[in-house]
Amino acid sequence: MANYSDIKYQPAGSATTTYSDMAALIAATGMSAGDQALVTALNKVFMYTGTAWYVVATMTNDSPTAITGVNGTYQLATDGTATTVTAVSSDPEGFPLTWSYAVTTGSLGSTATVSQADNVFTITPSTNSAHEGGFSITFSVTDGATGAVNAVSAFTLAFIPTANYLVIGGGGSGGSRHGGGGGAGEYRIGDLTPSTGVTYQVVIGAGGGTPGSSSAGNNGSLSSVIGTGFNASANGGGGGGTYAGTPPSGTLGSSGGSASANTQAASNSGSADGTPYSNIGGTGNNDSSGGGGGAGQVGAVYSGSTGGAGGDGLTWLDGVTRAGGGGGVSSGNNISSGGAGGGGDGVRSFGATVGTANTGSGGGASRSYSTGSAGAAGGSGVVIFRIPETSVAPSTTGSPIITTSSGFKYFQFNSNGSFTWN
Repeated sequence: MANYSDIKYQPAGSATTTYSDMAALIAATGMSAGDQALVTALNKVFMYTGTAWYVVATMTNDSPTAITGVNGTYQLATDGTATTVTAVSSDPEGFPLTWSYAVTTGSLGSTATVSQADNVFTITPSTNSAHEGGFSITFSVTDGATGAVNAVSAFTLAFIPTANYLVIGGGGSGGSRHGGGGGAGEYRIGDLTPSTGVTYQVVIGAGGGTPGSSSAGNNGSLSSVIGTGFNASANGGGGGGTYAGTPPSGTLGSSGGSASANTQAASNSGSADGTPYSNIGGTGNNDSSGGGGGAGQVGAVYSGSTGGAGGDGLTWLDGVTRAGGGGGVSSGNNISSGGAGGGGDGVRSFGATVGTANTGSGGGASRSYSTGSAGAAGGSGVVIFRIPETSVAPSTTGSPIITTSSGFKYFQFNSNGSFTWN
């Protein structure tokens, strides 16, 4: 039998009777020509000619098109700015659509509120960090005849944590020829609440390089963290002095120690008002020199034939002591110890020790002025961030060392890099 699927004509006076299936239609009696029948099992309309049934239409109603304009995930703004989702769909037959939503994973609770205007959904987050959390919404649309079409999105309200930071500049190198110990790099601490999407560039200052055999030590270089509206910089430490010479001065971290035959201490005393931390180097005389200043302590002055020890560094939240000053030298054969936190030891002749890398510590001094017997290099600087372990971690470059301890995560940059909270 022919299928006249587009025929919409119904003769005047004809009747349409509903049957559950074809068996019920075949068993029917008493029909007249022009009568119509709807077989619900087939969704087809038949017409009786007086002798037989013929298909006149196949009934269809397609579902609305797949929903677009809806992302799989959304990060809600912590400043309370609403996220607007405009869902898009259409109906093939042109019927009006009805939109709805339901929370299908998690709970709105105090995290956010949802309002709806037809196909536009507005999700307004809380600004209270105690309300952070996540949930999923299923967006649905129907034409009233067929099953609903769905799209699912996950929403997260995650507050960026306040990060504790430590920035230490590169340590100064120890001086040669009765040299003074190198000063530790400036030790700066503080808190940072990063801005979403802002990249913070990290620069690690180099330690002061090895001086000549009869030269003052070299200053360390600046370490910094710089982002939009934020700058935390720590100056390098001062180099140790040389015989009858004043240690390098200027805007530095802890000062290097003075050499023997020079009772004038280094001019920079830094600051000790919470942040940053830096200290003055010790004085020298009588063929013995002073130690370089450390982050937590001034460099020791000479004592008779004993050179001054380097000033001790400071211990940060991770339990590690850094930024010790370099030791001076004595007129005897004893070693002048570097300060706690990586300061290098000063020696009478060969073998002054370098400041420990990535501590910003000063290098040890040398008494000899023989070729190859010079003060030791300062240690490079470091930048460290600490955030709660449960917080969303930043994306980083520069391969920082990441460790976890006592509920916190530490990001230690030993070389240049960056971090971004997305």
